[in-house]
Amino acid sequence: MPTYARQVPPGSLTDDQKSEIAKAINHRHSQVTGAPPYFVQVVIEEIESITRYLGGTLSNGHIWIRGDIRAGTKVKERSEIRSLVCL
Repeated sequence: MPTYARQVPPGSLTDDQKSEIAKAINHRHSQVTGAPPYFVQVVIEEIESITRYLGGTLSNGHIWIRGDIRAGTKVKERSEIRSLVCL
C-alpha cells in the first residue's frame, strides 16, 4: 500500500486543508500509477518537537512529506510521484 506521511507544525493546517492535501495526493498517485484510490494512504502528523535542517540550515517551518511506494514501480512513475512534494 503506498503511504504518504506529511509532518506539519501543530495548528498550521485546518481540517479542510488536510482533507484537500489528502485528496490531491490520492488523486495524483492514482492518476500516475493507475492504482485504485483506496490503495493510497495519507497520514498527516502534527509534530511539535522535531528539528529539521536543509543544507545545514534550520528549517522547522516547512511541511515535510515522505512517500513509500512499492519497489516494482517504474522509474517514470516514481519520477512523477516525486512531483507530489510540490503540492
